[in-house]
Amino acid sequence: MTATLEYGHEASLQVSSGGSVSASSLVASAEATYGINASTTASRSASYGYSRKISSNKYGNLQFGNWGWGMNFQKYYVNNYCSVSSRTSGTIKGMPSSNTWGFRYWETL
Repeated sequence: MTATLEYGHEASLQVSSGGSVSASSLVASAEATYGINASTTASRSASYGYSRKISSNKYGNLQFGNWGWGMNFQKYYVNNYCSVSSRTSGTIKGMPSSNTWGFRYWETL
């Protein structure tokens, strides 16, 4: 199995502004006109590739994404008599990083 993902983004921005300012006094009068015309373009591209041999008599599955992480925990409450009064358990899920994109592979029958 071989997979390739390529993408690109491009953003353009153009700003135009114009106006005039005038000032007068008893002696002289002045007028200034100003204008701004600016533009910029930014682009970003990335390419991801994955290759793997699929086991005999199985199907290969591939998914692209941004994966977080998980951690199991158990919390115990101990009473005044040093015995466990209650416990809590579960999984803490962490947010994925914006820099951890990739493929996830698994096989099924």
